[in-house]
Amino acid sequence: MHNCIYWIWLSLKFQPGNTAFDKIFRTFGYDIKAIYNADENSFSEIFGKNSTSVTALSNKTLDNALKIFDFCRKNDVGILTPENINYPSQLLRIQGQPPVLYYKGTVPDFSA
Repeated sequence: MHNCIYWIWLSLKFQPGNTAFDKIFRTFGYDIKAIYNADENSFSEIFGKNSTSVTALSNKTLDNALKIFDFCRKNDVGILTPENINYPSQLLRIQGQPPVLYYKGTVPDFSA
């Protein structure tokens, strides 16, 4: 399965700008498969035992992520994730960085 689907899955777990993403990335880095495959205990260590974040991340259903991925492919919508070379490196340094960016057309050079 394409890694973008897992990134979309993660992006759907929290509102944009949520610092939960920072906690996840500090623990797992940008290894999306490790994030997706982590179990409830791993997430409990990050967020606490009875956290709604743990509940959200423990739901491994990819249905909505697959729908979004298919829509993007059919409509020429690009997807950038932190593992993509075109993902703006400046975003990797902010709190609540977006795990997924969607774009239409050409990706500008964000390093300029």
